[in-house]
Amino acid sequence: MGITLAASEQLDDKYSVFGRVVGGIEVLEVAADLGSSEDNKLLGEFKITGIDVISDAFREECRKIRRQLLGIDKAKEQLFEEEKKKLKR
Repeated sequence: MGITLAASEQLDDKYSVFGRVVGGIEVLEVAADLGSSEDNKLLGEFKITGIDVISDAFREECRKIRRQLLGIDKAKEQLFEEEKKKLKR
């Protein structure tokens, strides 16, 4: 796992981004203050003790593609999801 604090063009087309910091940025500021070596390894140590997943971007993108392929707008999809829930009861 890695965290970047700025644009990192050397990583383009090589790695996938799977998250975004939306709170607790001060933790990353502490990491930045530690400094890094020439091979981009932190010169100190710190631990991230908790992560909360607020949304699943991969799943949301899959749903978006599915809607486009099936020609389903958001209102129709909500109706579909409600019907699906009713059938599970």
